[in-house]
Amino acid sequence: MWLRLSEKRRDQEEDWIAEVRAKEVKERRLRWLGHVLRMEDSRIPRQTIQWELRGYKRKLGRPRKNWMDIVRRDLKDMGITWDEAEELATDTAEWR
Repeated sequence: MWLRLSEKRRDQEEDWIAEVRAKEVKERRLRWLGHVLRMEDSRIPRQTIQWELRGYKRKLGRPRKNWMDIVRRDLKDMGITWDEAEELATDTAEWR
């Protein structure tokens, strides 16, 4: 019985650690987004978030996740639109 309790506790701790890491990654991803949004339009990182491939079709099956899709999902989870994110990013203190 003692072994089962310790296994259960270990599983709970591992779940908690995974949750904390996921939150930290999300925060860093959004912090980088704010940094890029504050860049001048001539900078390559800023240009890459504005690129849209025209005439390109994704292959059949589940689409690959890319950075922009994940960031858009993070913003949606927080209830922030892309336009709001661009405006919020101009104020570094508020963005963090």
